[in-house]
Amino acid sequence: MLRRAAITLSMLLLVTSCGVGNAETAPSSPTTSTSAPSTAATAASPSRTTESAIPTAVPSAGASAAPSGPSSGWLARLNLLRSGFGVPAVAEDASLTAGDKLHARYVARTGMVTQSEDPDSSAHSEAGALAATTSLVGLGFDTPAQFIDAWAGSPFQLVNLLDSRLTRAGFGIASGPFGTAAALDVVNGRTADPATDGWPRVWPRGRTTVRRLTSSAQPDATSGCPDTGPTGGYGTPILIDFGPTSSIEGATVTITANGGELPTCVHVASDYPNPTASQLMAGKVLIMPLDVLKTGTSVQGTVTTSAGTATIDFAT
Repeated sequence: MLRRAAITLSMLLLVTSCGVGNAETAPSSPTTSTSAPSTAATAASPSRTTESAIPTAVPSAGASAAPSGPSSGWLARLNLLRSGFGVPAVAEDASLTAGDKLHARYVARTGMVTQSEDPDSSAHSEAGALAATTSLVGLGFDTPAQFIDAWAGSPFQLVNLLDSRLTRAGFGIASGPFGTAAALDVVNGRTADPATDGWPRVWPRGRTTVRRLTSSAQPDATSGCPDTGPTGGYGTPILIDFGPTSSIEGATVTITANGGELPTCVHVASDYPNPTASQLMAGKVLIMPLDVLKTGTSVQGTVTTSAGTATIDFAT
């Protein structure tokens, strides 16, 4: 079965920061397409993927909304990511979930991973179109946890998942002729003040199921990085955030995998000519291993900047 994957990102400029990724729980071949939310006040017009997953069957008239909520695993997975970063857990907002279910249905029926909906489409709904503008959107994985891991593998989308202001989120998932689609609202639930202490924060910590950086996103987080290793992909993105008031011009990184040198690409805000990416990376260091990490890899290291030093310690 031939499938393609693509991502279009329309970055969130309301966050202090914001590619397809294969997680340990995901299919062996990445099949998701994902999109990050835009906001009317700060981002360009909604974007659309340049390619979409090839349908596995002739499109049919309907798509079914799959169950969502804490019991489906998405909220537990999201809060596990946030716990490792040292930010509070979020709660499900039923109203946000309702809108995301409708947009997930639209994506599953049309194959368009987009932050808008064609009003002439039979799959269009007003609530779904509104939810699209404030949600991460994906197509191609099977379970909520796989979608969360895929978004976590994309550095700019990871920032949305870990936003310290987020207190509520909504998640919808649906199946249709183009596969299973999901949407996660990470904007409307930003009701808390940004964290003022606990910096620097590092992700991941402990054990992670995310072993590959989600690729094919625009702006490209790996822009300017060396070629990847034998697997043809980058490893787990490592995010070090020194806080919303920090300014970082460079970083010195020492890092190993199972005791041996781990080749990486290291970026800070000034490494991104794209102004949106640069703004989203303010106060942060992004480390990208030059090869996908194998299961059972133990990674340790230190990152030193003008804003301070942070320790890296996780395993896949």
